[in-house]
Amino acid sequence: MVDFVKVHLRNINLSDLINHSELDFIGQYSVSEGDVKIDRRIIAKYNGLKFIIYPNEYVELQGSLHKYYNLGLHNWNDFHFSDLQSVLNQLEENFSLELDCCVIQNIELGVNLSPAVATKMILDGLLYHRSKPFERTSTHRPGYIKQVQHERYRIKAYDKRLQYCQMGLNDPRFRYELSYKKMVDINELGIHTLNDLKGDRWHLPALKLLIKTWDKVMLYDYTIRKDQLNDHQRETRIHQWQNASYWLNLTKQLRHKQKKKYNECMKNNSDQLHTEIKYQIDKKWRELSQGGIPINQKESIERLPINTSIIELNGKPQPNEHYVMNELIQVVRIDGVDRWFTKVYNSDSGRVNSRYSELVA
Repeated sequence: MVDFVKVHLRNINLSDLINHSELDFIGQYSVSEGDVKIDRRIIAKYNGLKFIIYPNEYVELQGSLHKYYNLGLHNWNDFHFSDLQSVLNQLEENFSLELDCCVIQNIELGVNLSPAVATKMILDGLLYHRSKPFERTSTHRPGYIKQVQHERYRIKAYDKRLQYCQMGLNDPRFRYELSYKKMVDINELGIHTLNDLKGDRWHLPALKLLIKTWDKVMLYDYTIRKDQLNDHQRETRIHQWQNASYWLNLTKQLRHKQKKKYNECMKNNSDQLHTEIKYQIDKKWRELSQGGIPINQKESIERLPINTSIIELNGKPQPNEHYVMNELIQVVRIDGVDRWFTKVYNSDSGRVNSRYSELVA
């Protein structure tokens, strides 16, 4: 759910923090009658978190809230909303933090998935996102990480099992996360401080961000059944489709045309891995939310959009509807058929355009 955060701690007593019994600050500093003097920044590590104090008395907290929950050991298991609330309550009580004064500067949102295929197969197939290629990242510890860097955020995907196999994690574990270094999109979810994370109104909009981003990821599906392809697809197209450079060197129009052909081929000749991961992201996030998604928006997606039929409606926004980036998304059942129900609010006209997209197995 939420993992790494970087937070500006405001309105905090420096003397009390430095003298805290569970924190051992490393660096040059002095405390005299409550006055603190710091020559250079000082750092205290505690259960996967770092408390950093700078000479100008700027105080920063950074690290994995998930690891903190596990005493700093790991973050490969499930981290539910109730666990997040517990961590925030502990930080508030143990370190006398005023959570509404703890301003979030960076945050990671993501899920740990248990894929039906080898995680390496997924990572090998990650090609690009919004015209930027996935790059494999080197790491000082065992692992396989690929990421795409954008101006406000980066997409990070990696193999959790490789990181923690020595700690007993033997099952496949694929991590998919969005790491925000600029908070514009996160602020639109209603998240500004640690205190905002204690509520649940951000759960569904955050899920929408994860799904919307994954939708634009180009994944070559290595579950493709080559023996079912024609000669041209098998001898030419396969080599092109699994090459990021091929896709990124196409014009936008030609890329769209070739991607349509690729998707049609995958639909009939593969396990549709991209769609399956999308379903798992949705399912896992809802499990972690534990009721944090409003009941009228809680139905799990049993089937995901492959074909789409659109019905346009018009109306006014309802008082209890929470729009993020002028959009609201729900899953509804109409005449026994599950559908995506998307509302787009037009601030100029004050009207809402509604769209039903049929979910087809």
